[in-house]
Amino acid sequence: MKDQTDKQTAELPLNGNVQKKRGRPATGNAMTNAEKQRAYRARTANLTKDQVLRLMIWGEILKSEGKFFREEDEQLLKALIEKSA
Repeated sequence: MKDQTDKQTAELPLNGNVQKKRGRPATGNAMTNAEKQRAYRARTANLTKDQVLRLMIWGEILKSEGKFFREEDEQLLKALIEKSA
């Protein structure tokens, strides 16, 4: 309760109005994990030559810095190069 003589304190919304939830509002278009993975696979299956070149350069940068580059990644990169050629 607010004191009747208090002129500085704001009135609290106790009339049953629900306050807005925090955070970003939902759009209703959220994708499931399976849909996200399917979209990712579709995007990576159709790489352009420019994108393959960027992957090759990134792979060379990783190797030159001595970072770990998995054999599966190298095989994937080779397959992408052959596919794009």
